[in-house]
This record gives sequence, C-alpha cells and structure tokens, in this order.
Amino acid sequence: MLNIACIACRTKSNRGKMPRDSDRPANFHSGELTAQIRAGQTVEAENLGPVVKPFLAEGGRSLIDSARIAVATTIGPTGAPVLSLLAVDAGGFGALGSSGLTIPRVAVSPEDALFDNLRRDRRIGLVYLDPHTRRRFRVNGEVVDSRTDPLEVSILEAFPNCKKYLVRQQLTKSTKVPSKAATHGRSITRADAALLRQASLVFVGTANPQGQLDAATRSGDPGFIREVEPNTFEIPDFAGNAMYQTIGNLLLEPRASIGFIADDEFVVLTGSSTTHWEDGAERSGGNGRFWRFTPSSWQRVPLPMPVELSGYDRSRHTPVLD
Repeated sequence: MLNIACIACRTKSNRGKMPRDSDRPANFHSGELTAQIRAGQTVEAENLGPVVKPFLAEGGRSLIDSARIAVATTIGPTGAPVLSLLAVDAGGFGALGSSGLTIPRVAVSPEDALFDNLRRDRRIGLVYLDPHTRRRFRVNGEVVDSRTDPLEVSILEAFPNCKKYLVRQQLTKSTKVPSKAATHGRSITRADAALLRQASLVFVGTANPQGQLDAATRSGDPGFIREVEPNTFEIPDFAGNAMYQTIGNLLLEPRASIGFIADDEFVVLTGSSTTHWEDGAERSGGNGRFWRFTPSSWQRVPLPMPVELSGYDRSRHTPVLD
C-alpha cells in the first residue's frame, strides 16, 4: 500500500462531471481507469480516491493563505489547455470559507490571456506551491464571474499533493524588472528547448473533454526531461499514488501545456502528447511509463511580479536517470 502522505501526488480533476457507468467507479473517468488497469493499480486507486474533497480543508486553506505563487490551467482559444503563472505577496490568495477561493487580478500579468480564456470557459485548474517547504495543493473548479476583482472560484475538487519528488527551492523577490510585453511563436526556440531540458521543475496543464481542468507539477534532476528528437520531449511518469490524473487526461485529450519560469518570464509551451508503457524502458523511473510532448506554439509572458526561484535541494526519492 502506498504511503498515505502521497495520496494526492496527483489526484484528479474530472470527478463530479463524468458519466457514472454502472460498471465503473464514479470517482474515475475512463482515461484514469485505463491507466490504472494498465498499471495493475485499480485497488490502490479505489482505496485512496476519497482524499479528493468537494471542499477546502484546513490544511489546504493554510497553504493557500501563505502561498505566493500558483499556476492555473484554462482553455485557450483553440480549445487546448494553457498555463498561466500567478504571483502575489504573502496573503494575497484567499479562501471563501470551505467552498471557494479568491484570486486578485493583480496576481495575473496584464499580458496573460487568462481572463480572456475564462470569459469563454469558466473552468480552471490550480496548483498552489510553496517551493521552500515543497507543499502543494490542487483545486479544480469554476470561476463565478471573470470580470470581478478578486476572481471567485467555486470549488469542485480540492486535494493535497505529496512532496515526494519535488525539488526544494527558495522563492524571493527579484531585482529584475519584468519585461513589458509577451512574445509568442510557433516553433520552440533552441534556447527554450535547452531550458526545458535543464529544468528541475515544470508545470503541466491537462484537460478532459467531459470534466474539469488540471494543473500539476513535474520535478526531477536537471535533465530528467530529454529531447528524444528535434522538438519532441520525453517526460518520465514517476510512481505516484495510482490515480493517474495527468496520464489519464492525456489518454483522452492529448493536447497539453508545459510551463516553467525563466528569468523574468513564464515560458508556456502548448502542443500534443503521446503516452507510453514500455517494459524495461530507460529513464522512466523503473515503471516503464512516460509521455512525449511535441510543442506547436510557445509564449513568453512577463511575470506578474518580480520573483525568482533559486537553489536546488533534490528530493532523496527522486530516481536517478542514466
């Protein structure tokens, strides 16, 4: 049985919206079930599934109240998930009792498309992160009204993430002045490809056509993401809590978004993915499971406030990849 502290390493976002077929558990959609069956972990998933709550517990509230950064997944104009970085001073994020959250508009860069996306589709997936303690908390829900300040998010799912593989870093105010305008393009630049290959922390945005959106993290030693051929990147799916939220989403909706902080900008890559199970696969962390991502567009968005991540304190649980 998995450690209960890792229950929400990746606990999912598509529950209350899914059709409840009589021959499958209501808590998991078909993509998650396919992944669980393939991995032989349906029992573990069923046992650990109740960690996902339709309300905010005290532990999540305390992290959200103190968090200074979060990442959101919304649906972009093409229908694909896209990531946005949110940043505030401590205390800038808030909770509305146990049923909702608040996000000040100042937490979002004026150059970011988040508000435009929410006008088209009110769904949002959030992951709050304290890089020093490595605590994470995920919320999936819907924005009540995209025009208000602060935004109010009605919670559909809320759950903690374990810190098993997450690198410990320091989040500090930066002396750099964020760039003034966002830039974008079609083919990933070689400079950004190199940054992705050397990243120790990235964010992943996925979606399910019949459910909620999801924002997650992936972390490992620099180089854990590799470019297996030009413009195609391989991301290992380290053993987690048997829920398979990200892989489950990708099986049904292969479009995804990957983001990471680079100096005074948030680099967002949007593209398509393929999932793989290969016995004996190298660099998978021992389970043969990984996914490949091919970006088709990129954007560099100025950070909403000058912050930077520094330091590198690896988790002792992180697999060493050759």
